[in-house]
Amino acid sequence: MIRSAKAPATVTRLGTFVLIFTGWHIYRLVSIGQEWAVLQDLSLSISPIFLALQASLWTLLGMLALWSLIFKREFFQNLMAANLLIYAISIFAKALILRSGGLPSSKLWFELGMTLFTAIIIFWTLTRESAKHYFGERYDRQEN
Repeated sequence: MIRSAKAPATVTRLGTFVLIFTGWHIYRLVSIGQEWAVLQDLSLSISPIFLALQASLWTLLGMLALWSLIFKREFFQNLMAANLLIYAISIFAKALILRSGGLPSSKLWFELGMTLFTAIIIFWTLTRESAKHYFGERYDRQEN
């Protein structure tokens, strides 16, 4: 299996996005840890435990995605699809929790729209021939 030595520009941009996303959730996790007592004293409709678990999940998935991108693992594409699905489900779960607590979830449509936009960009990036070659996938072309 021949793999490209250098990542194509689209894969590099996707890696930058994953790095920023992971860094943001590391920051969230550290902030939740530092402000744990304050978060427990607030009467939030979302538990600080839920926030910490969510930040931990995205930190771990982001680190796994970065690792698989850096070391050109073929499962990166499936991992990104799974991450998008889990992210969309978490948006709905958060909206349901906020509504049950009496808070409006006015950002729901914006978040869903941005998730769809992100999904389109990720799938467009990963289905390009240069990305397929970078990750070492073999595609047999059938001649008719």
